Amino acid sequence: MTDEFPELKRVSAKLDKFIQEHVRMKEELLKVKDERDEMSAKRTYMKEQLAVQEKKMLTGRIAENIQDDQSRKALKLRINELVREVDKCISLLNQ
Repeated sequence: MTDEFPELKRVSAKLDKFIQEHVRMKEELLKVKDERDEMSAKRTYMKEQLAVQEKKMLTGRIAENIQDDQSRKALKLRINELVREVDKCISLLNQ
């Protein structure tokens, strides 16, 4: 039957090719989504680690600053700045 209709044979071959390409692209899409999820998890982990390291660094700086009187004043000013920032954030959240 397909020998009688070469056009039908050609269309059928193209359709098979498109179906194969569609299946391949679906598999590739799943792979890319998995990679995206993995990268998102790594990004979240790295953000958490950054926050931990920043806290450690701040703690170290505070410990160094407490050692002398001049630094105590600077530390007090910095703490006051942080308290003001927190107050601003709280007021923005309450709006």
